Amino acid sequence: MPPAPKQYTDSIKSNHIAAILARPGLCASLIVIEVCNTKGTPLLQLHNNILVRLAKACPKLETVKITGAANIDDSVLYAFLDNCTGLTTLQICGSCSKFGRMTGWALMAMKQNPQLGARLTSLHITNQPRNIDKAAKRLFFSRRGKLNVYIGRIKRLSMEDLY
Repeated sequence: MPPAPKQYTDSIKSNHIAAILARPGLCASLIVIEVCNTKGTPLLQLHNNILVRLAKACPKLETVKITGAANIDDSVLYAFLDNCTGLTTLQICGSCSKFGRMTGWALMAMKQNPQLGARLTSLHITNQPRNIDKAAKRLFFSRRGKLNVYIGRIKRLSMEDLY
């Protein structure tokens, strides 16, 4: 039985992603990655170009979670689906204070091409514009029983919300 892969837990920022991309051997063996903006980190750090490069460099990814990504669009979703054929879980969350820029074209591409994201079982997209809702519903119904789709909006709570 092969040894279990090493797992590291840390917040990854775009400068960390650049360091990962500089090590092709590491990219080729990654199966799980969680990328997030940490408190005090500008949301601009997670952008389309760096995340698309990550998707292309890490084809064995099975789980991808991106949070605090208010400046990314459908090209990131499509890149992970197209390049990471073993992907089973994909989570892309905008910011509580600023929605992302997805339009839904990548979701419609998934609906039209069953091979795109064929192994995906969980798709979780939050804090994106409402115009992706219709595309998400169509995708869900086209892959009923095979893919759980969650589209939602999360807002930052204030003390008044709690009372």
